[in-house]
Amino acid sequence: MTFHAKKMTVVVALSATTAFANEVRVYNWSDYIDERLLSKFEEETGLDLIYDVFDSNEVLETKMLAGGSGYDVVVPSGTFLQRQIQAGAFQPLDKSKLPNLENMWDIIESRTAQYDPDNAYSINYMWGSTGIGVNVGKVSELLGEDVDRSSMDLVLKPANMEKLAECGVHFLDAPVEIIPMVLQYLGEDPDSHDVDVIAKTEAVLMGVRPYIQKFHSSEYINALANGDICVAVGWSGDILQARDRAAEAENGVEIEYHAFAEGSLMWFDQMAIPEDAPNPDGAHVFLNFIMDAQNMADASNYVYYANGNLASQPLLAEDVIGDTAIYPDEATLENLYTTTPYPANTQRAVTRLWTRVKSGTWAAVVQESGRHVRPQSVLRFTNGRSHVGTCFCALGRPQRNAADPIQKRHQTLRRVQRNWWSDSQHIFAWVFRASRPLRLWQDHVNAHACRVWNTDPRHNRAGGRGYCIGPGKPAAR
Repeated sequence: MTFHAKKMTVVVALSATTAFANEVRVYNWSDYIDERLLSKFEEETGLDLIYDVFDSNEVLETKMLAGGSGYDVVVPSGTFLQRQIQAGAFQPLDKSKLPNLENMWDIIESRTAQYDPDNAYSINYMWGSTGIGVNVGKVSELLGEDVDRSSMDLVLKPANMEKLAECGVHFLDAPVEIIPMVLQYLGEDPDSHDVDVIAKTEAVLMGVRPYIQKFHSSEYINALANGDICVAVGWSGDILQARDRAAEAENGVEIEYHAFAEGSLMWFDQMAIPEDAPNPDGAHVFLNFIMDAQNMADASNYVYYANGNLASQPLLAEDVIGDTAIYPDEATLENLYTTTPYPANTQRAVTRLWTRVKSGTWAAVVQESGRHVRPQSVLRFTNGRSHVGTCFCALGRPQRNAADPIQKRHQTLRRVQRNWWSDSQHIFAWVFRASRPLRLWQDHVNAHACRVWNTDPRHNRAGGRGYCIGPGKPAAR
């Protein structure tokens, strides 16, 4: 029995090894390849191709750093690639198995080398910029014909965004793209790793947060093409895909892509082989197939992104190679910047900031003083959209977690009257839920507002502190 079990184990292991040798597993971005190339690969190589997609670097990184991804080829962006190389997530390329490396573009390789020295672990698949896609007709109708559709003012000035909210605005769900963009807008170094500098972006983003319909890294393609939204902060090729889909549909939607006039992020998507790839030999076959000049040209002609393959350029369609939104002119290239990975402490701060921005939660502090049971200060949330928020006052001492007043472990809240809540610590909170602006008091109409005041005679002097969270940026009192 023991011998038979061992024999079965060996047979199963050999079968699994044979299966892996006959297939290649690829994990790439969504809407990022001409699917005819996938069938062509199987026909030419005899290998089965298993092709899965993702829509954010964060999703891919979680798989890579956890180990055991099960993929042979993955496609991280440059900054994520660099961090994952440092973590030992990839194996060096065996360049003797990649004869088509001679097709690659030395100018792009010189830029990707900042993430992958000597390009030892990766090849460039596509590159581009992060900018703005606009529905020309709707934006002109709302903001006027003379508005600069290439300026960050379009999406970072609240006055503009309030109007554009009528037709819909999407932002990438990508803090490593959006935060450098805002830093560039503020005149700061977009590659800053200084937590205090990065914190400056929160006020700008919260100022326009009420008018952002969705944070997503792929849905904006069809939304723009169909006229469901009028503005998207997104990746160049995705927006150009939306432009062409709208043109093919003949639906009257005219889409433009612009790299930001103030400067845009230049990014690179790199193909690499995980350290624990089940079939590294098959992975090299796939990479060499992709680096074939015709295959790379077919990919770019389909997705409308520039690639790092110089030999492919004579084979590119004229509306790809001749479009400066895809292959920028020298002046635009000069205006593009790159970024490097955040260290761990900065990454944690960025993650927390991005969570607050996406949720539309702004934490603010209100100082309280006074001897009477009457309002002492007012904090307003400046937008009138559908949100949930909370204001509360913790008299005499601050709470440990100002951004989450409901989860206070040492208190048990109970309802005492109407919308007011109290407990033994003299903490008062009004929780509001509204689908339209609220009439809270006669003198505060059409604004979410919260008044907190001191009711405990032990705290009649200054020192009570109220924390409020809610949608939008608090207005000046």
